[in-house]
Amino acid sequence: MTWTPNVEPEEAQVMIRTVEDIYGMLRRRIRWANQFNPLPIVRVYGAWMLSNTPQGAAYWSIEWYVKHSLDAESDHERLLGSQYLSAVSTEPWQHSEPHFDLTLTNLPVIDDLGPEAACEALGVSIPGTVSLISSYLLHKIENLDLRKTALRHVVAHYFGRMANIPTFSRQGDVEEHGDVRYCRGICAMRHTTSESQALAYSLEETTEGVLFCSACQRDLIALMTSLHFGIN
Repeated sequence: MTWTPNVEPEEAQVMIRTVEDIYGMLRRRIRWANQFNPLPIVRVYGAWMLSNTPQGAAYWSIEWYVKHSLDAESDHERLLGSQYLSAVSTEPWQHSEPHFDLTLTNLPVIDDLGPEAACEALGVSIPGTVSLISSYLLHKIENLDLRKTALRHVVAHYFGRMANIPTFSRQGDVEEHGDVRYCRGICAMRHTTSESQALAYSLEETTEGVLFCSACQRDLIALMTSLHFGIN
């Protein structure tokens, strides 16, 4: 888990706690959790930099990823989703030690990957590798507690997108937008495109006491355990 410079500490804490809650949920459903832990290790790097690499060199810090991904045609700082996702997916550490990469930024993120015209988004993702989450649109929610509530939904949603759930083998309670599958239940994996949707869904999930529905939990457990044991 990483975040870009100037991300508010409260928002970074929401990200960390949401992932902790997801792992707590998974551990309760994995029967062999007391014997060994099949879940990937979580490493929190924050707004990192490499002390033994010259400033400005490729991959020297999270700031390099930001500068590498800025929209050159905009007068304002905003990240092109395609540029950021490409930088992460081709970084040397993805080849030497494949891992999931979950990043939070307070900058606007442009989704320039889909069939629709490029627009500001809550996040972008490459299934199986990386999700970039933006809190920028959520700042339209003036109440801090409600903003944090909405962010919890968005973090869980893009965690699931990164893990590639719902799975393509699932038939019930799913819908497709473009080439992405979404859940139709009371679940963080619902199709979410705005801060108002994120808040409404998160409040509903809080009332029901869920982050992911049972079907998405099964999908997530299947993915995590397959990483540990192998597909077979």
